Amino acid sequence: MIMLMKKFLWLAVLLLTSTIAHAELSLDQEQAFGKELKRLFASEALVPLYTRIGDHEIWMYESVDHLRSAGPTMGFSSQSVTPKICGFYVPYSRYKPFFAFVHDNMQLQSAESKQRIVAHEMMHALDYEVLKVSMSQEFKAEFDKDMNNIKKIQGKATGEQHKTNAKVLQVFAYYLAKPEEAWAEAAARAIFPPSNTKDRDNFEKILKNVVAYARAKLIAEKLVITRPASARK
Repeated sequence: MIMLMKKFLWLAVLLLTSTIAHAELSLDQEQAFGKELKRLFASEALVPLYTRIGDHEIWMYESVDHLRSAGPTMGFSSQSVTPKICGFYVPYSRYKPFFAFVHDNMQLQSAESKQRIVAHEMMHALDYEVLKVSMSQEFKAEFDKDMNNIKKIQGKATGEQHKTNAKVLQVFAYYLAKPEEAWAEAAARAIFPPSNTKDRDNFEKILKNVVAYARAKLIAEKLVITRPASARK
C-alpha cells in the first residue's frame, strides 16, 4: 500500500509539473530539457517536499543572457543572474512564484549536480512560501556562528594555510554570502549528499551549524524519506 501511494505521488508530480520554454530553445531542446526537469522534480526523495510547496511553473531558458533579458518582463533583477547560474527561484515577480533553469549551464553539470540544483531551488520555495527558515532569528543565529568561526580560523591562519583556507572558502562563497543560500544548499545536500567526500566534508565543516540545523528541520518536518549516511555520523 505504501509503495503504491509513493508511485501515485511520483506520477502526480510528473504530470502536474508545468514547463514553459522561451522561443530561443529549439523544439528538440525544449522537449528534452522539459522531460529532464520533470524527471528531476519527480525524484522520489523530493516527493514530500513537492507536496509541501505545490506546483510551480518551470521556465526554461537557453542561456544566461536570455534569462537576464527576461528580468524586466518577469519582474526580477537581471543583476541577480550570475554567469554560471543553472537554476533560479523567483519568489516575487509580476506573476506567481516560479522556477527558471538555464539549458546551456545545466548541460555542463553531472547528473548528481543537476538533481541537487533542482532540490536547492525547491528549498528556496519551501523557505519563502512555507517555513520562512532563513528569515528566522533562530536560523540567522546559526548562520552567524558559522560566519564568526570562519573569521576566527582565518584570523589565526598564516602563510600557506591561510591561502588554502581562502581557496576552499571561495568554492562555497555563493552559499556564504546570504542566509537563504546557505539554507537552500545545506538542505539540498541533506537529501542529496555529494559523492565527492572532500567537497561534502569541506562544506559541512565550514557551515557546521547551518548543516545541523537544516538536517534537524527537514527531519522534524518529515521532508527526508531516509536520513542520509552523512547525517548519521
